[in-house]
Amino acid sequence: MNLIRGKIAKGPKAPSLAETSLVRIEAFGLALDLLAPADARSAADAQARLRGVYEPFLCTRPVPAEGVAVDVGAGFGSFALPFAAAFPRWRLWCFEPSEFAADLLEENLRRLGLGNVTVVRAAISARAPAPSEPLAAPDARALQAMCRPAPFRPDPDRPEAVLRARPTDAEARALPTVPPEAIAALEPDLLKLCAPFEERGIAERLAGADIPMLVGAVWETPRGGAVLAGSGRKDEVFLRRAGTPWCLRRDGVEGARDEALDVVVAAYDARDFIGECVRSILDGAGDDVRVIVVDDGSRDGTGELVRAEFAADARVRALSKPNGGCASARNYGRLHSNARHIAFVDADDLVEPGFFARLLDLARWTGAEVVQGGFAPFEEGDEGRVVTPSYERGAFDDLPTQRAAGLDFRLVPPARLLTGQPTIWRRVYRRDFLDNKNIWFPEHIRAYDDQIFHMTTLALCRKVPHVEALRYLYRQHPGQDIRQGDERHFHSLEMYRATLSRAIKEGWPDANPILRSFMNTVRWSCGTLRADLRTPFLEGAAELYALARRAFPPQTFHGAEPAASGNEDFAALVEMFLRRFQGLPDHHVWMSLDSPSFHPNLMRMAAATAV
Repeated sequence: MNLIRGKIAKGPKAPSLAETSLVRIEAFGLALDLLAPADARSAADAQARLRGVYEPFLCTRPVPAEGVAVDVGAGFGSFALPFAAAFPRWRLWCFEPSEFAADLLEENLRRLGLGNVTVVRAAISARAPAPSEPLAAPDARALQAMCRPAPFRPDPDRPEAVLRARPTDAEARALPTVPPEAIAALEPDLLKLCAPFEERGIAERLAGADIPMLVGAVWETPRGGAVLAGSGRKDEVFLRRAGTPWCLRRDGVEGARDEALDVVVAAYDARDFIGECVRSILDGAGDDVRVIVVDDGSRDGTGELVRAEFAADARVRALSKPNGGCASARNYGRLHSNARHIAFVDADDLVEPGFFARLLDLARWTGAEVVQGGFAPFEEGDEGRVVTPSYERGAFDDLPTQRAAGLDFRLVPPARLLTGQPTIWRRVYRRDFLDNKNIWFPEHIRAYDDQIFHMTTLALCRKVPHVEALRYLYRQHPGQDIRQGDERHFHSLEMYRATLSRAIKEGWPDANPILRSFMNTVRWSCGTLRADLRTPFLEGAAELYALARRAFPPQTFHGAEPAASGNEDFAALVEMFLRRFQGLPDHHVWMSLDSPSFHPNLMRMAAATAV
């Protein structure tokens, strides 16, 4: 056993070894009796981290027969000592600033007779100045020479622990600290981290260090990009935020996607907007937020402008393809992406600074398939930009606030989002979720192509972390699809039929939100369509509804009764189609039937033939 002692300033007296008890620690296939504080909370806390963080991480991956491990916040040795005993060919460095905890650790080492552990009586802290030159592999004397004092205070919940001191703490005492770069110099194969409220600084300073395995409990969430997307190698990561289910993780897989977010911007004749759009995405973002602009056959030089303006920014790529519509451009950008997360933005919209960078961090810490910010419509007028609060503002205030990645958010049941306006552009998606569920944009549809993407992602994901404080700015102008009263509305019927058919084929547990969304769409379209198209649209919508009635059980239509359409004729049209279907049994095959009324191109052909 090696001991490295830093000088400790005078302060409140630490508990003595007489205030201890023997506790049995079971870990890594061993049972060790260790001296721990007499307060049972300390041992219970250590055992909980072993069971909930360290063992689940290490038992699911092969641990080499030999290596170097660094234990930051070693305490009385609940992790380091069972690990050192189970893997005797590993060399362990244990950093512990608390005098009481270090005394316990040294006594436990003496009792066990382990020779592969070095105790360093110091904290790892970013408050210690960074070395002016790269560190050589330190020995005991080198580490002792690095120690610098920093104020700490006793942990009120654990007598053997200390926390970063606040300016008002009367019981603060100066303890020795070592810069995080010392960890990198030890060239660890494994870093175990338990340094409350020091984690963010440590992670930032170690972003360029190669640490194949990183595991820990954290109280202050480090920026996910510093851990996962830094220049240093971090093959296996598992950091759990204490007291929450949120964790930052990476499972080392050969050929894995980049730890980044690609924001795909589909652009057609968007020269007047595209530069500001891209700049807003990059504002407040690091290298792990990238932009893929897909020029969809523009005639106004959109692609050329992007290439010229952002030629020096490696985060921006401009791709060009023949015109195929927004859906094909989005899919094309996705196929050229190699990022773990992806987003889709309209070329004429904007985001507030840091919007995607912060959502990406939240996506990493929650592991959610979909995360989203808020949104606000805006218009450009003679008096400048006018931003209007979204209809959604405050809609989720009934849900409890949670916190991760430095953000307050609410976990919104997807059904509550599914029935609202399709807003795919303010969301970040996990790429593996989209790929595994085979969710794409329908390229044969030139309008409202985001509707089926919106419904399918929300039908298949878990609760969605929603951050109202982050805003996507949604431009309003006369040329938007949603402001047109033409045949494009009929595309909605085709997409609802396809979604309901998929729900049956894949056995989705609840199609009710899809049907309630359908009723909302019928109501909205009837208020937007040209007068000559309202009756044909209502007939098509009623036919689709009648097919669904024959395919789904009655309880599926709760809250989606015909009256929800807001149109008096709709219920009568539904009954007309149901009478046509009389005498035939209910069956899921009804939802596979199609109709010309669901396809605007077929309707145009029929109208032309009639003339």
